Amino acid sequence: MQAAWQRLRKRIEARLNRLLRRPPQHIALAGAATGVAAVFNARARVQYGPVDTSDLTAAVEELDGRIRQQVDRLADLHERELDDVEALRDALKALSDQLENEATELRTRDQRVAVGGIRPAAFGLFLTAVGLLLIGVGLIVAG
Repeated sequence: MQAAWQRLRKRIEARLNRLLRRPPQHIALAGAATGVAAVFNARARVQYGPVDTSDLTAAVEELDGRIRQQVDRLADLHERELDDVEALRDALKALSDQLENEATELRTRDQRVAVGGIRPAAFGLFLTAVGLLLIGVGLIVAG
């Protein structure tokens, strides 16, 4: 009985978490140790200390090094952004192709359904015409 309540509680919690769009928590048990893992976004802010201006050559070299680091970081971010944009374009192209294929399949299916409905109707019309012709011939012969 207790196990049934626990399963019901877990199902309710899972649905509530999905409804509230909470990320699932993964719990790993190892002996007496318990660990909870969750997804985190890590961000870091780099701050430099003050530049020693007593030696101007060393200060300029230090500032030049800092600027080069920042330019390299910006270039890396730009490359990552370009890769992300390219990946998004590829995904969008794949979705567009998939949508076009499904639309073509639906058009083909609609044509088959339309033609499939016309054939029995035409055959019924033909049988009606033959029936009317036979009735007319019968009336002429009997008449």
